[in-house]
Amino acid sequence: GNQPACNGLYDLLEIGDDVVFGSRSTLLCASVDRCDKIILCAGANVSDNCIVLPGSVISKNSVLGSNSICSEGSFLPSGSVWFGSTGGQSQCLEQGDGNDSLEQYQRLGDGKESADVSNSDEDAAHSEKTNSFRPPVIASEVVDTDRLQMKGDDTTIRPVGKAVYQGKTKGYCFIPIPLLVLYTWLNRAFCSMFHTMPLLLAVQFGAVMLYSDNIAETAYEGFSEGMRDGEASEGTFYSPTGQIFNGDTFLWFERDFDNEGHHHSYSDVFSAVLVSFLMTHLLRVLGWIVIELSAKWLFIGRRQPGRYNYDTSSYAMRWELYQLTAKIRKISRLNLLQFISGSPYMNWYFRANGGTIGKDVCLYPSGADPFMPEPDLVTIGDRSVIDCSSIVCHLNTRGNFELAPIVIDKDCTLRTRSRVQQGVHMEEGSQLLEKSIAMTGEVLDRRSVWQGGPASMWFQYPEAPKLVRFGYQPPTASAVETTEHDADYSDIEMGTLTKK
Repeated sequence: GNQPACNGLYDLLEIGDDVVFGSRSTLLCASVDRCDKIILCAGANVSDNCIVLPGSVISKNSVLGSNSICSEGSFLPSGSVWFGSTGGQSQCLEQGDGNDSLEQYQRLGDGKESADVSNSDEDAAHSEKTNSFRPPVIASEVVDTDRLQMKGDDTTIRPVGKAVYQGKTKGYCFIPIPLLVLYTWLNRAFCSMFHTMPLLLAVQFGAVMLYSDNIAETAYEGFSEGMRDGEASEGTFYSPTGQIFNGDTFLWFERDFDNEGHHHSYSDVFSAVLVSFLMTHLLRVLGWIVIELSAKWLFIGRRQPGRYNYDTSSYAMRWELYQLTAKIRKISRLNLLQFISGSPYMNWYFRANGGTIGKDVCLYPSGADPFMPEPDLVTIGDRSVIDCSSIVCHLNTRGNFELAPIVIDKDCTLRTRSRVQQGVHMEEGSQLLEKSIAMTGEVLDRRSVWQGGPASMWFQYPEAPKLVRFGYQPPTASAVETTEHDADYSDIEMGTLTKK
């Protein structure tokens, strides 16, 4: 994953002990209208793709779920769980553990400050303010932030903290941080060389094509007729096995073995380097596939559903090693998978990683961030289309790491920036619209359309018409006129023609 992003106002960012971040989240301490501090108390959990706005306070052990927003000036009580974005505000799934000190709300309802309550009925809102110290949504400005717990204790430490920082594991030994950092450095250095070599080798091979008959010699000068005849001149090394491209011409240009003053045109040099680069780039792609697939099956093997906490299972450590190795697919801001997006090669790649991918599936035609991280727990039926979407089979809530399968039946559609959580089952023909998220364990009904965060069903559409030999026939029709030629074919559905 990618580390959380901040808009650079780090002096307005306060993070306590044992805070857990997901990937691709954004912390914004300033907006057009407000510049205020963001406070993440001990044990807070900010999940994937979240946005935390200025003035937000996420209290001890509270959770902001995936694809959620913490609105400006919001206070999330201790132990509460929030999810999604409806009207610019996440929804409260659990109101909390009640461990907040009452003194934190001493200014609540005293006439000087007021709390924002997500209730359209003013009378009910007034009653909520005056009769309870814990309304569903509280403005952070009415909370005494000096009483917030920033220091961790036994109730805030997570399995990842026990394994990585305290070294408390059961059944395995977590890699020490210095060794993990060293592996990261070596991996980055190797990736840099791996992606630099194709161009450098293309230049070298291009020069060999134009000026040399021996790949072992790269001096590009002093090549004599004797060398061309297999005789080594003084001070040089020559191996008959190094002879390549022994002809006097390559493509449409002459080769200058002896540096007799022949100057090749720009098009000749470019053509030689381009042809060489096509070969070296092909070797790079093959090397990437071999390295990444080998790392996947070596470090992880085939995933199985279950709980894999850092302190009791080595899965998370092995997954981290695999993710570091898989960075070999990235070239700066590009990703080698983007070059095969939407093609059958993408289906082959995920099948090689253990995924169950049906026929005529279109995967990520617009790219993805991220591509599905656990393909061996994903089942995708025939003719489904997955656009720039997230299919994530893991859930890491308060440090408890779980894996559960995702099933997407045939003819399903995931639109741009939609997200499917673990345990979701999309039945045949269902659709998840843009920027929507299907919650953990959700079942999307057959031929239904879902939208929102969390997603809710908008409507269901009728059965698709059946396709006959020369046109469409509504499902209610009893018969179709056919020609003698058409009589050899049965009615078909979804474009599959079956001969009787």
